Amino acid sequence: MPRVLVTGATGFIGRRFVERLSAEGHEVTCLVRSQRRARALLPAGVRLCLGDVARDDGLAAACDRAEIVFHLAGLVRALSRRTLDDINGAGVRRLAAACSRQSPPVFVLVSSLAVAGPSVDGRAREPEDPPQPISNYGRSKAIGESMLRPYAADMPITIVRPAIVFGPGDPFTFEWFRSIGRFGLHVVPGRRDERFSLVDVDDLAEILLRSATRGMRIPAERDDGSGCGIYFAAHPERPTYAEIGTIIGRALGGRRFRTIRLPMPLMWAVGAAGELVGRAVRRPATLNWDKVREAAAGSWICSPQTVVEQLGFEFCESLEAQFGRAAGWYRQSGWLPAPS
Repeated sequence: MPRVLVTGATGFIGRRFVERLSAEGHEVTCLVRSQRRARALLPAGVRLCLGDVARDDGLAAACDRAEIVFHLAGLVRALSRRTLDDINGAGVRRLAAACSRQSPPVFVLVSSLAVAGPSVDGRAREPEDPPQPISNYGRSKAIGESMLRPYAADMPITIVRPAIVFGPGDPFTFEWFRSIGRFGLHVVPGRRDERFSLVDVDDLAEILLRSATRGMRIPAERDDGSGCGIYFAAHPERPTYAEIGTIIGRALGGRRFRTIRLPMPLMWAVGAAGELVGRAVRRPATLNWDKVREAAAGSWICSPQTVVEQLGFEFCESLEAQFGRAAGWYRQSGWLPAPS
C-alpha cells in the first residue's frame, strides 16, 4: 500500500476518509494543528504530524516519503476574504512547494463546485467549462487550483470538485435532518425550484482514491480548456431543495413536515444578521452574506460523466438510500432521537 498524507483529517470528510484508508491498510500520515484533538478523532496507527498550511512549519516533515497527498484542509467560511484566500489559496501553494522539494508525490486537491459557479440555463457544469465563481469562498478555491499549475510539470496533480457533501457525521447537512426530524419543518431559500448536485461522503472517498491511482493530470502549461485532470464528484440525481426535504422525510421513516419558503430579501436579512453577529463574536456564522450569495445564484449542478468514464466509478445507490444511511448514523450516534 502506498504511503499517504492527508490534510484536513479532523474535518467531516477527512475523518471518514482516514478511517477508510486505515481500514484498508494504508500507511497514513495526517497533518494536524493539534495532536491532542486529533488523537481522539482518528484511528489508532495513524501517524500525526504537527503543522499548518497557514505557515510553512511542519509541511516538509509531513510530506516526507509520502507517495500520495490528499489535500482536504480548507475553510468554508471566514470573517474576511483575505483569510479565505490565505488558507484556500496560498495554503495550497505552501503544501505543493513542500511536496515538490522532495520526491514528488501524486497530489490530489479537494476543491469545490463553487469554483465552477452556478449552472447556466439549467445545464450541468462540465470540467472544461471556465471557472465562474460568484462567492468569496469559490474565488479562494479557484486561487488554490491556480496555485498548482506551476508545479504540474514535475508533480502529477489531479483536482476533484465535490458538490454538496453529506453522510454520516456531517454537522452541516445534519441541520436539514434536525429541522425535519425535531420540528417538522423544511426551509427552502427563495421561491424557485432550483436543482442541486450532492455526493455521499463514502462515494467521494472512493472517487478520491481512484483519482490518485487512475485519474488524468492537469496540464503543465496554462489551462488548455480541456478540463483534463479535473473531476466533479456528484451523484447523477439532481433534486430540488424541496425534493431533498421529501427524501429526508422518507429517510426518517415517513416523517411529516411542512415546507417553508423564505423570500430572498429575508434570506439576505438573515445573512446580514449572521455577518454582524459573526464579527461581534469573532466567529464566522453558518449563514452569512457569502452563503446567501450562493443560495441566490440559482441551480448548482455538475456532471459526473468523467468520473464514470475515466475513473470507472459507478453510483450503485440512490440518494434516498444514502440519506437513509446518514439518518441511521445520526440516530445511532444520538444526534437524533430514536423513532417512536
